[in-house]
Amino acid sequence: GTRVKSSSSYGFSLRSVKGEHGLFMTEVIQGGVADRAGVCVNDRLLEINGENVEGGTHDQVVEKIKLAGSSIMFLLVDQETDRHYQSKHMKMGAWLATTKYLPHKPRVVNLTKGPDGYGFLLREEKNLSGKAIIGHFIKDIDKGSPADRSALKEMDRLIAVDGKSVDGFSHEQVVNKIRQSGNTCSFLVVDKDTDQMYEQGKVPPMLPLEDMEDSNSPPSYTEAINLPVPVKPSTLFQPRRAELKPKLCRMERTSTTYGFHLNGIQGLTRQYIKGGGEGVEWPTG
Repeated sequence: GTRVKSSSSYGFSLRSVKGEHGLFMTEVIQGGVADRAGVCVNDRLLEINGENVEGGTHDQVVEKIKLAGSSIMFLLVDQETDRHYQSKHMKMGAWLATTKYLPHKPRVVNLTKGPDGYGFLLREEKNLSGKAIIGHFIKDIDKGSPADRSALKEMDRLIAVDGKSVDGFSHEQVVNKIRQSGNTCSFLVVDKDTDQMYEQGKVPPMLPLEDMEDSNSPPSYTEAINLPVPVKPSTLFQPRRAELKPKLCRMERTSTTYGFHLNGIQGLTRQYIKGGGEGVEWPTG
């Protein structure tokens, strides 16, 4: 039989179609949370909070969304992009995604040294055991300094220096990297909200550099994420490459809803996204 499951709090529904692979978005409520997050009708759901759900059943995916709490990150793909990657037999993942719909963005800050340097301290933070480095943070910005006049903020985490990731670097290595830059330096930084958002989707914050720059990925990006990234197709046979990317969408549930429904046909494992009504129901049969 057919079951309809809905979670109106994001403003979409999830549909499965016999003979089609996946869960798809449908009934995306105009102006709802999902709609504002960049979710479109017929987008196929690939990942929830960085976990691939393509092989999941309808019930399993519904459960994950219910358990996710008040915010959730989806990796979605539209039909044209889906067909393109499937025709090339290429796997899709967050490393290919556009981040243009995400509410928080890493910032590129270009600094020129003043007579007293850049005017901030860099502090290395470690985890509770003191063994692993959590990150390198901007601290104690001097009033009137180049750092103070820039977009740097107290407790920004430094992600990259001159386009190269500093992930895994010691304090000394980062300081040396900055010194090697001479009198001007380009930082990629994230504030706490941005950092937590990328962490939620298990996405490296280096990823938006692709969107910020151009479609040619800098080599440092691939180095930074240490993933077996598929060889990216050349732009010769992909003239619209900038548009043909999966997308990351983050939704923050309001007290009422995300504005979507989840519905599917029993026994199928294909998932797409839809949007709908106000009440939340979880019928069992």
